[in-house]
Amino acid sequence: MTHDYLSFTGTDHLGLSRANEDRIRILTRNGLTAAAVCDGAGSFGAGAVAAELVSDALTALFHARFDALFTAPADELRSILAETVEQTLLSHAVRTGTPARELACTILAAAVHEDGRCLCAHLGDGIILQKNKEDDHPSVVSCPMTGLAPHSTYLTMNCDLNRYLRLYRWETRSLERLLLFSDGAAEHLVRLQGGDGWVYTAGEPDIQAIRSRLHAAKPRDDHSVLLICRT
Repeated sequence: MTHDYLSFTGTDHLGLSRANEDRIRILTRNGLTAAAVCDGAGSFGAGAVAAELVSDALTALFHARFDALFTAPADELRSILAETVEQTLLSHAVRTGTPARELACTILAAAVHEDGRCLCAHLGDGIILQKNKEDDHPSVVSCPMTGLAPHSTYLTMNCDLNRYLRLYRWETRSLERLLLFSDGAAEHLVRLQGGDGWVYTAGEPDIQAIRSRLHAAKPRDDHSVLLICRT
């Protein structure tokens, strides 16, 4: 198993005191790669802190308890993940005096085992895709989530995680790559094309092709990409 990633500050955020608020965490050991891409909400005072805390907590949880999480009933799995996120953020809020509602971020998290087992969690915007050996192009695992208000999405500490946190589990020997794109990257790498839904449009799903596409697009928002490759 290998992995690759990139994360850059969007043009609208250059020079700001709170620049890139995306956070990426990756932990690989014993045939398992656990990773997360969390986008801190810039409209909240502690979005970057939330992204760092949540990405750390979920990669550690996925790695420590992967076998149990992969086989747990769906309601139990969602409850474990929701409690982990909420307790991590609430503990920080109490310890530092940070208002809990300011600890807001999105979640893209995944664990991929070398035997083909995959576990993903998603909250908010951004997108998760997979590329199998027999496929010409990556297909969508989880598409961006639209919140209750126009141009909004769901964030930690500002929605019921037991209701809105999406979970995916599957097993396949044909998996080649799992791709996690934050919102700033997704808007330049995938397109919503009528009845076809979300379609990957960036050529080869490798880090160099993606980097070139984003460099040419000059995204205004922070943009992060994580690829987990099963060899």
